[in-house]
Amino acid sequence: MRKMSEDKSILNTMENKTTNTLEDTLESARIAAERSRSSREREEKERQMEELERQREETRARRDRQWEADLQKMNKAQRSQAKKKRLQDAKVVNLVLSSPDHYKTLRLSRPLWNPWSSFPKSASPKQVKKAYRDLARKVHPDKNKDGRAEEAFDKIQEAYETLSDKGKKREYDRKEERKRKARKEERKEIAVEGAGKVWGGISTFTRILSRLLGPASTSFFILGALIV
Repeated sequence: MRKMSEDKSILNTMENKTTNTLEDTLESARIAAERSRSSREREEKERQMEELERQREETRARRDRQWEADLQKMNKAQRSQAKKKRLQDAKVVNLVLSSPDHYKTLRLSRPLWNPWSSFPKSASPKQVKKAYRDLARKVHPDKNKDGRAEEAFDKIQEAYETLSDKGKKREYDRKEERKRKARKEERKEIAVEGAGKVWGGISTFTRILSRLLGPASTSFFILGALIV
């Protein structure tokens, strides 16, 4: 009877090990599949970004060639005026393309986060629409002669489509707030790490000085504290 019990216990142990091994294998396979899928998605995203940048470069080159061709048809005064206008166009395009978020793209104030409210107080739909229209007139490829005007116009359209839709705007504001908090925490961690390194350096210096000066180090530290 005891022998049967021992055999049964051994079988149960083997079954548990087999089950655990199978579960571990399945989990490893699942993780590998997820990593492979993530890698493919990342590669596809990179490919799409490269293709988009290639198309943008082609558009810039095409518009620049067209502008040069139009310039050759003008007289001296017209060329001078056209060049001044293109410099102004480039400034507007630079501001749009260098904007880090949708609010700055449309030159609107960022949301003012209230700790007692779940939602930010920011630009109204009317303000968003007006900002978009004013900027669209300056950036539209038919009006703006900079080679990157189409790229800038696409960017302000994306900003308008997001900020003019209540649901998209709310989600965008929340996402931006999460990013802001993450950056704040990162800066805090860097500051703490830096302070730790400084304190570690001071502690090391103190230990070395104590060994060199012995009992006299106490007087040295007191004098240093008084000077500071």
